[in-house]
Amino acid sequence: MRVIAFDPGGTTGWATADLMVTATKFTVRLQGDGEFRFPEGLRELLPYANRCDVVIAEDFIPRQPLIGDRLIAVRVLGGIQTFVQEDKLVLQTPLQKSNISDKILEEYGLRNSSAHILDAYRHIIGFALREMTDARKSEGVHGKARNTGAGRQGA
Repeated sequence: MRVIAFDPGGTTGWATADLMVTATKFTVRLQGDGEFRFPEGLRELLPYANRCDVVIAEDFIPRQPLIGDRLIAVRVLGGIQTFVQEDKLVLQTPLQKSNISDKILEEYGLRNSSAHILDAYRHIIGFALREMTDARKSEGVHGKARNTGAGRQGA
């Protein structure tokens, strides 16, 4: 499945990959990444995002006043939610990316990218791990791996 992940902010990181997920393993084939400033970069990526099977975005959890980059993050997320098909969108908490260590990213050759791009990759790997866990649960109940389609919140 083709995925794109966004780490919204004043500078938004994005990354794309092809994923293959089963109950016992996942593979990630990195496709591309970058950063953009809102709104121009988002306008350019939305057509590609809508051709992906899954669009992952870090959800915004207000902890401080909405000023500066925090306000931009809300605008980026709003643009994604407005223009991406709802059944493709997976929102993740900021905590979900923090579970993916630098060591794990290094296994994929990811070292020298910006923090925003690395966070987008963290969201992709976190999604793949969650899909693998869900496939295991499904396999245990139904005797075979399920289709790892999109459309669930919090993966």
